[in-house]
Amino acid sequence: MAGKSKRRNYYETWLEPEKLAQLAYWRSQGMTIEDIAKNVGVAPTTLYDWQNKYADISNALKIGLNEAVSLVAGEMFQKALGTGKPKTTVRKRIWVDESGERREFVEEVTEQPVPDLAAQIFWLKNRAPNEWRDEKYITRESPLPEQLDDYITYIDKRRAERAAEAEAIEVEDADSNSSTEA
Repeated sequence: MAGKSKRRNYYETWLEPEKLAQLAYWRSQGMTIEDIAKNVGVAPTTLYDWQNKYADISNALKIGLNEAVSLVAGEMFQKALGTGKPKTTVRKRIWVDESGERREFVEEVTEQPVPDLAAQIFWLKNRAPNEWRDEKYITRESPLPEQLDDYITYIDKRRAERAAEAEAIEVEDADSNSSTEA
């Protein structure tokens, strides 16, 4: 069969530089793989397969995701420090005065960003987890020292004594209440 045309696979069109740039752009705009697959016209599983098989597609999607993450991280950091752009809003008040005339007052208000404690906590827990995580994990190479074992035994003994004392007081209270009722 002379003159047989070679049909191009659909994925090959997405390996062209313009198409790779489009994939990276969509990812940088926060689109999920599912959203991008819909734009490309394939099932999400197909796009995941392409991502695993073709390094160029995988890299384009990674670059786009890294751009989105960097943008959000930068915004969160600015919010944590309160160093973002000032926000200007225009407030318009309309009222009717005593004479029945309509009055209007327009005011432009600029609010300076304030540091956001939640953003600060989030940033610190993720960027310096050893110092800022909620739970501290202590690993011990050797068994507990003998003195510490003795102290734990003492604490357990004191707890048991207090529980017995509290129980004795409850019994005495119950006895005294029953004798005063009779």
